[in-house]
Amino acid sequence: MTDIITRIEAFEITLPLPQPLRLGEIRIPNREYTMVRVCDDSGHVGTAYGLARNAPVALTVLKTVKPHWEGQA
Repeated sequence: MTDIITRIEAFEITLPLPQPLRLGEIRIPNREYTMVRVCDDSGHVGTAYGLARNAPVALTVLKTVKPHWEGQA
């Protein structure tokens, strides 16, 4: 049996660091991560995350991956 992808979710979270990182003049007070969750019609769920570094990764997944993969086997 082939499972059908029923839902793809993507969102970003920001986690504050206990102390800001300093790289020369650059101050990094938090870390930004993108979370992606894929669900199928059998109830399986896959979750992944990655460091986003202020890039619009979740938006890119929702605009480019979701339309092509949701509803596919």
